[in-house]
Amino acid sequence: MGIKYKVLMVLMVVALTMTSVLFGCNNERQLVIPSSLSPYEVVEEIFPENPWRFIIGESLDISNLPKGACKEGFVGGYSEPFFDGRPINQTKYLILVFEVLKYESPEFAKRSYDSIGEAYELHNLTYRNIALKAGVEPLSEQGENITGVSNASWYVIHSGHFVICSIGHDDTARDAVNRTIDTFGVEK
Repeated sequence: MGIKYKVLMVLMVVALTMTSVLFGCNNERQLVIPSSLSPYEVVEEIFPENPWRFIIGESLDISNLPKGACKEGFVGGYSEPFFDGRPINQTKYLILVFEVLKYESPEFAKRSYDSIGEAYELHNLTYRNIALKAGVEPLSEQGENITGVSNASWYVIHSGHFVICSIGHDDTARDAVNRTIDTFGVEK
């Protein structure tokens, strides 16, 4: 790992910690996503207005799961790309990929959550009293051209039958995590 990567990881953890303090994490919370929802319905609940949506997402199958995601017990998934709101005549950048994976049981989902974290070398983190995995992935030159940044932030959350991956520009990926917690977070 290069020094640039390590500095970015430290800055991301500090930013999340400060945001957690500012949001007041004294109330314990947990995520409760009803298992009756489809992955598409989870995305629609979290992004009812779709602030950055440019194109329609796609269903995920076993062949296009994130690196490390378990195939065993996988029921289905949905991936929604979000682009910035620049005018059509300007270059648009991919700012977020939001993926929801659904498994037959919470045990399969937890195993996949842990495996994704290992595959991308993500760190355990508590944000707004929700356990998640977070990290930074350096992008290839092609990835930089598509996103406009040299590193993508990763946030992975496990809740019941679901694993949610928020990948992209750090501010947008964190916003997606906040929306997820605001939508499905409940007081313990």
